[in-house]
Amino acid sequence: MIKNLTKLQNELVCPKGQFNSFAKYAFRNTSDILMTVKPLLLKYNLQMVITDDLVQVGQNVYIKATVKITDEDGNSETVSAFAREGTDGKRALDPSQQTGSCSTYARRYALCALFAISDTSLDPDSDEYHTKTTQEKEKPRKITKAFLKEHGAERIGAEEVEKLKTACLNAGESMSLERALRACNRSSVTDISWVQYVSLMSQLGAVA
Repeated sequence: MIKNLTKLQNELVCPKGQFNSFAKYAFRNTSDILMTVKPLLLKYNLQMVITDDLVQVGQNVYIKATVKITDEDGNSETVSAFAREGTDGKRALDPSQQTGSCSTYARRYALCALFAISDTSLDPDSDEYHTKTTQEKEKPRKITKAFLKEHGAERIGAEEVEKLKTACLNAGESMSLERALRACNRSSVTDISWVQYVSLMSQLGAVA
């Protein structure tokens, strides 16, 4: 039994200090948890180590993040969590970014489990959140001036990427996807901003 772990868990308060202005939700990331935990580890004379391992299950590769906490008497507690590397290419990340993202994701879950950090319905990784956002995504998006003013510099989503590809395909030689990318000074369609997207769709005579 680790000394003072229960005290640390009860004393730890880690609010969701990040905010996604696009989807309008608050969330906590791994850095938030670590910044909150470190002073308490020092206070209660505990050591913590986080490691990652690759685990293959069938055709899927998982990042296994393990958080180990040890007290001054050598007693330890270990918690692991997993995150799967995607293979469908939908996330528009290069391999190193995808692995790093999975590592961060798994580490956050392991830290939450070890330090008893609640995963409520407002958490972006909960089933309730995904159900809610999936329903919201099914509603048609209204690209208003106010929307562009707030989100114009952000990258477009998967739905808009497909719309733009289709519009360019239908336009033929008059506006190929490659030409559209050059016009926006972008190397990938997933890097196109909302302002650029609306402008391109207007030139193509398509509905944004």
